[in-house]
Amino acid sequence: MTPAVPFPAWDDSLFALLNGRLHAAPLDAAMLGLTWLSTAKAGLALLIAAVFLAARGWRRPVAWVAALLALGVDDLLVDRVVKRLVHRPRPVDAHLAVRALVELRHSLGFPSAHAANSAAVAAVLLALGHRRAGWVCAALSVWLGWSRVYVGVHRPLDVVGGWVIGAAVGWGVGFAARRYGARRGPA
Repeated sequence: MTPAVPFPAWDDSLFALLNGRLHAAPLDAAMLGLTWLSTAKAGLALLIAAVFLAARGWRRPVAWVAALLALGVDDLLVDRVVKRLVHRPRPVDAHLAVRALVELRHSLGFPSAHAANSAAVAAVLLALGHRRAGWVCAALSVWLGWSRVYVGVHRPLDVVGGWVIGAAVGWGVGFAARRYGARRGPA
């Protein structure tokens, strides 16, 4: 399976470095923990915590709806549109040497939905003016993206593509929600 879009060879070389050469037992444990946290239930718990910490009063439901809407739009865009258009295999299906820390899925790799979703939540919070929670989520998104390469399920450009798509969706939804919230005003 070859991708419909050409990717540079350095992406595979960087994958080999980040996945195969730069590893240590404590980092393995941290990356596996983050992989566990990025599952749906743990991710939803983090979203709930971020929104409640970030938003007060009438802004809380707006932030909630915006974050959930951004996740829904982002998921549909990534899984139903972009992955099918680009058609890039995951590292294991591209016959790269993979140091797998998790069970490897045989599906399309570009973009990383984990990276996209985490960037979408961070962008929504930032667009709504919740800087502290937004930057914390952005830092978690960077760590989560690195973990996807580290555990062997994505190449670096899969993650970067996910961040770009997620951030774009999150900013768009966040700014629309901010405009709605500004019209609604304080309760």
